[in-house]
Amino acid sequence: MSGSTVAVWSSKGGVGKSVTAVNLAAVLAERGRVLLVDLDAQASASRALGIAPADGLLDALRGEADLVELVVAIEGLALDVVPGGPGLARAERLLAAEAGAETLLRTALEGVRYSAVVLDCPPGVSTLSVGALVAATLHLAPVVPDPLAVSGLGDALAVADAVRSRLNAKLSPSRVLLSRVPRTRAARLTSEGLRERLGGSVLSAEVPERAVVVESIARRVPVVFYAPESSPALAFRALAQEVLP
Repeated sequence: MSGSTVAVWSSKGGVGKSVTAVNLAAVLAERGRVLLVDLDAQASASRALGIAPADGLLDALRGEADLVELVVAIEGLALDVVPGGPGLARAERLLAAEAGAETLLRTALEGVRYSAVVLDCPPGVSTLSVGALVAATLHLAPVVPDPLAVSGLGDALAVADAVRSRLNAKLSPSRVLLSRVPRTRAARLTSEGLRERLGGSVLSAEVPERAVVVESIARRVPVVFYAPESSPALAFRALAQEVLP
């Protein structure tokens, strides 16, 4: 496996994880060929690009299929996608019996060659999310600046720290992305508090909550192309430049 591998993961859902993964992958695909791996049973990242959910990824993790054979190319972009699908909901049960389950994704990716790989992870701590951190060189943690959402961030960072110290020394320190940021005083205060507490771990780029992002998902086009001058699109471009300059 060549290039950087970014695991987009948070312990909470609803934080813009899949939208972040899709748009980060789209921007990086302007520099070289990128692989987006959808590890979520809901297949939100796949659907956002107009790709139907599929159930081959779990077989690839178990060594019963070749990951490369699952790739779907996005027309007009240097972007390939391994779709997610409902079969991944069985991953925890089926992979639990596999020796070294947390290393299976890293093994499956060993034969691919891309300038970058983006892993869209399911929320929560699971074999798939830990496996993504084991395969990654960078953990990107989106968080909505809301007190309830922020409360789970520490757990996610602790899991990434444990993976870094025990399973994957190549995993860089986690970076936190303020995502779906509303125009409210509470969000501003929460964001400021996070920056004071976590310092440089919090990225400068912030993705605002705007209706154009929902519109782009409905059109099955990344917002960086659907509305390139919109504030979310500019934020995703700034994100890509910040994490992979």
